[in-house]
Amino acid sequence: DVRDARSLLDAVRIVWASLWSDAALLYRRELGLDVDRSRMAVVVQEFVAKSVSGVAFGRDPRSPGADRQILEAVPGLCEEMVSGAVDPDRWTLERSTGTLIEWRPGQRGEKDPKPLLAPEDLATLHEILLDVETLLDDSPDMEWTGRGAELTLLQARPVTSPATDDDERRWYLSLRPGAERL
Repeated sequence: DVRDARSLLDAVRIVWASLWSDAALLYRRELGLDVDRSRMAVVVQEFVAKSVSGVAFGRDPRSPGADRQILEAVPGLCEEMVSGAVDPDRWTLERSTGTLIEWRPGQRGEKDPKPLLAPEDLATLHEILLDVETLLDDSPDMEWTGRGAELTLLQARPVTSPATDDDERRWYLSLRPGAERL
């Protein structure tokens, strides 16, 4: 919701400030990176609002060896799902073929829930996941919005595996200060 130059500069400053968050500092220390020489780019892109948005994983982050892709969708903005405000519909697809394995509707108080995505939307997302995987040379974690010809890929990165019980980083991977603190 950045609508003017001043708001844009404020938003960029908040992103840059996150470079110095506890989690970011500890992560760079773990990688052996020189904290004093750290740099960050900020990508500014046009805001795209469609009737449905979601995330898609080129492989199941909880079972990386399984032949599965995970797709999640919510009505409106993906931010609602990422923040936990809205429970997403979830589809599990066979990674190798795109065949639907399971659909679980999100809990949004609907009496007779209907899937937010049609089979052709699932097929499109399956193909995009495979295309992006080729580009990244790794299974993607993507954020998207829209359906059919209106589908817009918002961002993609390699899938990050969750912390394990013996992972010493677990305590700081959850450090996420709000914009006010930054």
